Amino acid sequence: MTLRQLRTEPPHWSTGLMVSVVENPSVIAAAADHLGARTGPIVCTSGQPGAAVLLLVDQLARACARFRYHGDFDWYGIRIANFVRRHCRWEPWRFGCDDYLAAAAVHDGDRLSGAPIDPARDCALGEAMDRIGRQVEEEAVTDLLLGDLGASVLA
Repeated sequence: MTLRQLRTEPPHWSTGLMVSVVENPSVIAAAADHLGARTGPIVCTSGQPGAAVLLLVDQLARACARFRYHGDFDWYGIRIANFVRRHCRWEPWRFGCDDYLAAAAVHDGDRLSGAPIDPARDCALGEAMDRIGRQVEEEAVTDLLLGDLGASVLA
């Protein structure tokens, strides 16, 4: 949806939706390829969210949507997650300290770069990322996210 559509013809959102929020368009593409229309609502920030994403999230929040969030395990990804959290109170979706440790154990990501950022939702996550020093991109755990999306369709 475009910003213009959201402003001029805002959709009527069902009350209490569970909305999955991801950072990377590749997760949306994989969900479309593997789950099609069987998945619930998904919002993609495409990195740092723009005006359309923020308005969409605000509209959904006013309709009492619940949000779960996943992004890249790197400092920029934490910055994005903190920014999105200021617009909606999301719950971590495979985006906590234990999730990072499990993913970092099997995915040999690049070294983290930049200054560490404290995650707004999980201080232990930031400490673990700083200690391990490896990034884990969202694409590395797409299969896990798709499994959750498929399971939520069946629930």
